[in-house]
Amino acid sequence: MLALATHEAHFYILREEVLFGRKSIETTEQRREESGFTMKQKLLDEAVGSVAMELPENANKPLQRLSVPILREYLANEFASVMNPPFKGEVSFERLVDDIVFMCFFVGNDFLPHLPSLDIRDGALDYLFNVYRRLLPGLGGYLTDHGGKVNLDRVDVILAEVGAIEDYVFEMKHKNEENDKARRAYMNKNKMNGNKLPAGGIANAPKESFQKMGRAARIMAEKEAAGQGGDVKLQKGHAAKEELRKKLKSKSKPTSAEENAKAANALKLQLSSNGPSEDTTMEEKEGEVTSSSKRKASEISADDTKEKDDDEEMEFEGEVSNGDKDSNENDDVDDTNEESEEDEAAMDEAKKNIKEKIKAVERAKLDDYSKNVKDNVRLHEPGWKDRYYTDKCKADDVKNHGGREHLFRSYVVGLCWVMKYYYVGCPSWKWYFPFHYAPFASDLRNIERFHKDCESFELNEPFKPVEQLLSVLPDDSSHAVPKEARWLM
Repeated sequence: MLALATHEAHFYILREEVLFGRKSIETTEQRREESGFTMKQKLLDEAVGSVAMELPENANKPLQRLSVPILREYLANEFASVMNPPFKGEVSFERLVDDIVFMCFFVGNDFLPHLPSLDIRDGALDYLFNVYRRLLPGLGGYLTDHGGKVNLDRVDVILAEVGAIEDYVFEMKHKNEENDKARRAYMNKNKMNGNKLPAGGIANAPKESFQKMGRAARIMAEKEAAGQGGDVKLQKGHAAKEELRKKLKSKSKPTSAEENAKAANALKLQLSSNGPSEDTTMEEKEGEVTSSSKRKASEISADDTKEKDDDEEMEFEGEVSNGDKDSNENDDVDDTNEESEEDEAAMDEAKKNIKEKIKAVERAKLDDYSKNVKDNVRLHEPGWKDRYYTDKCKADDVKNHGGREHLFRSYVVGLCWVMKYYYVGCPSWKWYFPFHYAPFASDLRNIERFHKDCESFELNEPFKPVEQLLSVLPDDSSHAVPKEARWLM
């Protein structure tokens, strides 16, 4: 948002990737696997070596690069249909960008909580953008103006549209949560009992359970029912990617001592006997020489043998003809490479198992926590508004500070404060939003009545450094402030 607000055309942001919640993490992992990102990352990790990847600065810190120029292009394309709206005034993409920045305040930022019905994880931004695109031609102008000013009359129209569907949003969200719980319970029950899905896959699961599944599960089930074999295709896809990864890995490296040893063993067999038949594969030849070999068939295939160049074979033959000493050395190298590969594979498997166990423990904790959480508000039931303000905003606090009107005013003033802060600078060092939760959009009607409050900021002076720490640090971090001030925490 800050990068867009600068209107700088060439702006790039590099940051650590942040994922919230199990669903977000699992979705990201799946997307990486399907796009080939995971495979490429493995190759890069292997190229620099395990020692480098175990350094603290490289461990579990994937980075993201955001290209603001490309984001601006997407926004221009998204709102191209309203770039020539039928109202008088300036037609400017930059003004539209400012409106987009402002609307994103409704889903929350560093200074304000998100509106209860606008959760970014539930597609709130898509909904807001659709509402804005539909209403902008009739608004008579933009939501914001130069210098971080906010037109409360026009914002009121957007909020009225959002407030009109709050009941529906809360009801649908509750239904989705219940369906998700039922699906997880069904899957966990079958997993704990060691049951496999019935023949034909998910499609033949009990009807009531199938109806409670999510959209992705239903799509997979429909594919299976149609004979497309979704699970089989998925398994084949993963196998193909793994095979491709191994091939890329082998091609990316020069001829290794292990490859030399393979050819040397085969040629040694030919030189020390009448020679095997032409039908004998490379694996059979090596099996006669090194019966204790533990190579997997996938690592040495007939295709690998066919791809050997004649020049390469002549070079190996020359090495073997120098004497049995060189061949024995190659045998030793081969065995050493096999042992190191097996050790590395075992280590990788052990790490994978540990990670899986840690994930299982974390999932169990989250599931147990979700079961014990008590929903006092129940937004999906009548009377949700009163319960919300009583529980989330603390009825006593609201009552003692001017009633709900104080909450509504504080939020609207906060919208204007953040906009000025982004575009001009801090309008007041003393302002803060005094609640942990935002009001409902349906209660933010006729907000132009707060216009005078939004224009009466007093700059004052910022807190001193120690005061800032006292304001933001929890009790457990009292060691980070001077001893004389710790008692204040």
